[in-house]
Amino acid sequence: LFVEGAFHFVVTFPDQRIRVHVHPGVGDPQKRAMEAAASVSRLPTQMRNALNYVNILDGDGAAWEEAKGGFFTLYDGLMTRRLAEHDLDETVFHESAHVALDPLLASDPDWRSNQIADGDFITQYAAERPEKEDIAESALFAWTMLNHPGRLPADVEAAVRDIMPNRLEYLGNMLEGYVPPSCDT
Repeated sequence: LFVEGAFHFVVTFPDQRIRVHVHPGVGDPQKRAMEAAASVSRLPTQMRNALNYVNILDGDGAAWEEAKGGFFTLYDGLMTRRLAEHDLDETVFHESAHVALDPLLASDPDWRSNQIADGDFITQYAAERPEKEDIAESALFAWTMLNHPGRLPADVEAAVRDIMPNRLEYLGNMLEGYVPPSCDT
């Protein structure tokens, strides 16, 4: 945010404005800001509204977030890979889930009891970091199955139902009121 020559963009949505800060070492700052903004535009409204800004740094680090500050950070190299693999939206959803959902669910005893009742995790990443990553990992699958039925292969949907039935129901009930994106990219 404070590096000399950083680029600062304001992205306007129907109900919100967020900032996208791009490090001057990024090759095409405006293009990167637009790519990040397009992914943010496809978030549920409540998750998007939890964001204050997005950072894009040069280099090739892992994405990370800061829930209290209402932001997440992407790296130029990571974005290149995610765009090539067609999964930047999933990364943005995951990081936004940390910002929007972790503060609501992480200390909820119902979340923890559902996690314990399920006894397994949807990804190895969630299993290795259940206190920090399970909400974001599980929410992505729940949102996809709730709002895009059939997008995941049938065997993956069946595995989600088998591995996390309690968390799937919990997140389904919670996310049911979330508004799917309504703005074009």
